[in-house]
Amino acid sequence: MERELNGLKDFQRRTVEYAHRRLWEDEDSSRRFLVADEVGLGKTLVARGLIAKTIDHLWESPDVDRIDIVYICSSQQIAAQNIRTLDVADYGISKVDRLTMLPIQVRNLAANKVNLLSLTPGTSFNISQSGGRSQERVLVQHMLARVLGEHVAHRPEWLAFFRGTKRPQNYAAEVAGFDPNTIDAEILGRFRLALLREPELRHRLEEAAAEFVPVTGNPDWPLSHRRYRLIGELRRLVAQASVDALQPDLVILDEFQRFKSLLHEDTEMSELADAVFNHESARVVLLSATPYSMYSVPEEGVGDDHYGDFLKTYRFLTGASRDALASERGDDGSTAVGSVSELQAGLRRMRDAALTDDVEGGTTAAAHVTELLRAVMCRTERLAATPDRDGMLVEKTLPPARPTADDVRALRRLHEVAQEVGSHRDVLEYWRVAPYVLQFMDGYDLKQKALLHVETDTTGFAERALAGAQRLRGEEIERYAPIDPANGRLRWLLSDLDAYGFADVPWIPASLPYYTVPETSPFFRATTTGLTKRLIFSAWNVAPKSIAAMTSYHVERKHHRPEDTHAYSDRHSYLLRWRKSPDGRLASMPLLPLVLPLTVLGAAGDPVSAARDLGTTQAPLDDVRAVVRAKVEQMLADLPSGHAEGRGSEQWYWAAPLFLEKSHSPELFKVALDSLKWANHADDERDGGTTSALALHLARAREIDEHFLADLGPRPDDLAEVLTDLALAAPATVAERALCAAVPECVRADAVWRSVRIALGLRTLLDSRTVAPMLRGWAGESAPQWRNVLAACLEGNLQAVLDEYFHVLDEASRIGNVAPIDRLQALTEALVDAAQSGGSISFDEIVPDGDLHRVERRRLRADAAARFGRVESDQGVRADTSLRNGFNSPFWPFVLASTSIGQEGLDFHRYCHAVVHWNLPNNPVDMEQREGRVHRYKGHAVRKNVAQEFSAAVLDDDAAASPWDALFAVGEQARPDGESEIYPYWVCQTEGGAKIERYVPQAPLSAERIKRKNLLRALGLYRMALGQPRQEEFLQVIGKDAESRDLDWMRLDLSPSDG
Repeated sequence: MERELNGLKDFQRRTVEYAHRRLWEDEDSSRRFLVADEVGLGKTLVARGLIAKTIDHLWESPDVDRIDIVYICSSQQIAAQNIRTLDVADYGISKVDRLTMLPIQVRNLAANKVNLLSLTPGTSFNISQSGGRSQERVLVQHMLARVLGEHVAHRPEWLAFFRGTKRPQNYAAEVAGFDPNTIDAEILGRFRLALLREPELRHRLEEAAAEFVPVTGNPDWPLSHRRYRLIGELRRLVAQASVDALQPDLVILDEFQRFKSLLHEDTEMSELADAVFNHESARVVLLSATPYSMYSVPEEGVGDDHYGDFLKTYRFLTGASRDALASERGDDGSTAVGSVSELQAGLRRMRDAALTDDVEGGTTAAAHVTELLRAVMCRTERLAATPDRDGMLVEKTLPPARPTADDVRALRRLHEVAQEVGSHRDVLEYWRVAPYVLQFMDGYDLKQKALLHVETDTTGFAERALAGAQRLRGEEIERYAPIDPANGRLRWLLSDLDAYGFADVPWIPASLPYYTVPETSPFFRATTTGLTKRLIFSAWNVAPKSIAAMTSYHVERKHHRPEDTHAYSDRHSYLLRWRKSPDGRLASMPLLPLVLPLTVLGAAGDPVSAARDLGTTQAPLDDVRAVVRAKVEQMLADLPSGHAEGRGSEQWYWAAPLFLEKSHSPELFKVALDSLKWANHADDERDGGTTSALALHLARAREIDEHFLADLGPRPDDLAEVLTDLALAAPATVAERALCAAVPECVRADAVWRSVRIALGLRTLLDSRTVAPMLRGWAGESAPQWRNVLAACLEGNLQAVLDEYFHVLDEASRIGNVAPIDRLQALTEALVDAAQSGGSISFDEIVPDGDLHRVERRRLRADAAARFGRVESDQGVRADTSLRNGFNSPFWPFVLASTSIGQEGLDFHRYCHAVVHWNLPNNPVDMEQREGRVHRYKGHAVRKNVAQEFSAAVLDDDAAASPWDALFAVGEQARPDGESEIYPYWVCQTEGGAKIERYVPQAPLSAERIKRKNLLRALGLYRMALGQPRQEEFLQVIGKDAESRDLDWMRLDLSPSDG
């Protein structure tokens, strides 16, 4: 337990200690507690600490046979992100998508000392009167068979009753393939008792099943409806039995504001949830930066939402009844830890004091309210760590996002189309946020009606709709024609991204480059401009889709040359693949030094060592090359020189480094070859190559010896230079060094094996349709692509990039006791996943079809930019998880556009410190939530500033193996006296350093300019109105002369006390 707590920062540990004391130890302890730390401060780590303390507290208790920890999270996406962090001591978390599947997903609860379960409320507590999934029905059918008799699992009428819409043979196979022995005995026993207590339900089941005897196809609607209601009742009994079998000691509700109905409403869902929350042993911890509506504005149409929400949350925390707020019942909600009416009275006294400028009375009232709230909650805020409380935030001054005359004409045409099809929506908002609105829209009423008119109208609607309208045309895209952004905001975005060098580099530059590159390098501009990824938020679904598609096309088109003959939809011609030429020559041998780790050359080419030799991380690349080249030339001096006659043989480029590896490190060389053979089979099949081509290349590599070198032609003049670049920047060599630095206790062969897979993942990125054209010419116009790749890796400081990336990736592994080989594997899988190419986005085009028109669906690639949206299926969660991993890596996509789904619970901070408010939210708290997605632990801006301030730390010969461990260690030592450990991990400011960037693109004379002014004003004041009704009106009154009045007492300090 102490090891777990020592891994927390000081403010996180204070929260854990305080919350645990309030839950378990104080005489007036609360059974429920809220951790409301500001977004990005590591509430999941606090939860981990509370789990560890709870287990330690209960472990030796004679009254506790087992310890059940239940983690309830609003979405599978957030669960996937957090679940590993919560697995204290590697007990293993049982991820249960729905309570009805608990009987087989968690077996023998009683046999385990500690059970960790993860649930999602929508699928666990919302047991609708329906059949559920087929897997659920199979389980329920077998459980019913254990009560009513085995015939229930085999008789045709019961199979027909339970199969729903599944094909009879498929469902019968599922039932036959199910092992009843996997059902948890305790839950089955509780289900049996519950069903035996309901004879009427058993009768209705048998009666309904008998009616399926003559049914051969689908039953009529009344019978089908009755069947589903009965199955729903059985599912409810299974869920109830599952809940009853749990003995929760600690229940953690993460981002619970997304499922507040479980807490505040009387429904079947809340009854099941109450059985978990109110279990006699249960303590409940709520996690949320926004546990209630923090601020209410009239535009949101929710009335006085903040005040009621605030009191409901307090009532739940104190354990008062759900009716405690109903004054007509005379219940003041008094409990052992607080009274709802007492809190209301204190808030009223604060309000009156603010309106009458009674500082003394207000201070007293605020202290009492703070005491009441601290009994059941605490909150740590990041902003207090910066002297000016701006949290490293800066708003960028932008040029107006001016619409063109064509844009305005498109608005008029869109309005006319809406009127003609009978859609009464105001199309102005659509037009403001997206180009080609009708083509990119999905699911909107306007779009559906317009499509119907196109396909059925014979009065010329399609011609009228197209006349004068801005359109995406498939034939223009096919030939990579320039496409008008057709929207003021998008026009600004593309121009701004171009200014940062966004489209010219395959990855985000390292925060701590180990050398400087020439000004002619694209990476020079990307580094000096401070390139960071962009997270874009819009209130409209059509915006992320159009932003991602148009930005990606813009980037891809930029590198399409006039002499290129391929069309947009043509199959991509991969350049970095294993090929044998028609004359039998192995054409891809130069790829081997890129994808096989060269540990011998790599020892000479470590850029960190070179920086130490030169005494700076700011040395020019040529100086670093000179240091490494001297070592490489010594190695080459011992090799055969080849024939003296003829021109230089290019085979030296791959033969020399492979011979050095084979002769000086034969065991690791064999490991690398075996790894390549094993890893590349799937790639070969996918890329249209053949395994035999790779096998021939590997066989040639194994043949290399002194005789092979002696038979080559003369060495090329630039051989030492090429080997120097390979030593510094060959992908597999870089990956092996980075893995060993991130996990210094690993077995070297394990790192070598995985570095091959990483190099192949980078090959996928660098050979992709968007990136490969970008790299042409990096090593000279006539250079082969492998030389261009090597030049890009060198100028792109790939070693520094991977060292930084692995450092932030490995944080999760360091939290628990993860074996070195598992850490290596996790780093490898994360990079390979992140380096995959993106998806695609559809749009509709109206095309002539005889006398009519039809709608054709076309697709645009979405590699450079992507959209992020709500998906709850397992497949969708995996896709969104991969997309989030890509955005949280240095690789593509560089732009992620989202609606509100991205505002809560998910991290986007690793390579992004810029938030674009495509639409302004109505609420200042929503603005904080958006910007909090990128202002988190060791975020991109923080790392840039730490690198700028403490770069000398990596030059110490005794520094940690990971340069970033060394940087943050020195940063800790430089922490100002009295500062918490928020510095330097969340906040680190330095002159001229990086900031969290806020972008608000707006058209000239837009009403949003006034909205922005009011929003920023509320952002600075809303904390003063915590717990107050009619907040906006209240702030309008007290905020008129707020700067000249003493109102600091209104800011309630809910940080955990040490007492």
